[in-house]
Amino acid sequence: EIRLLKIHPGAWSDPIQYDIEIVSLAKRHVYSALSYVWGTTPESYEIYVGGVGHAVKPNLYTALRRIRAHTKDDISTLWVDALCIDQSNTRERNHQVALVGEIYSKCVQCFIWL
Repeated sequence: EIRLLKIHPGAWSDPIQYDIEIVSLAKRHVYSALSYVWGTTPESYEIYVGGVGHAVKPNLYTALRRIRAHTKDDISTLWVDALCIDQSNTRERNHQVALVGEIYSKCVQCFIWL
């Protein structure tokens, strides 16, 4: 199983909000994946996942903001490693990292943000 983010629509200046959905990789799901540079800048922007605030790095924030601004109905679900994998749980992180190749190969499109 993996987590996917469901994008909430919003204007450019609105807070970035997502809901989280747990899905099985064994079943077909329509989602996009985001590949981006994490960078070394500290987390300084806040987004909301399931109504809970999460601090994210500037590069991820700008990527999510741009994706939301150009989201169409067929691109409403997104996989993002920093948000879909519990980074504080080493066991889960190691398990999910082993699935990354499959996660990317099953997405309908991949956004690249440098």
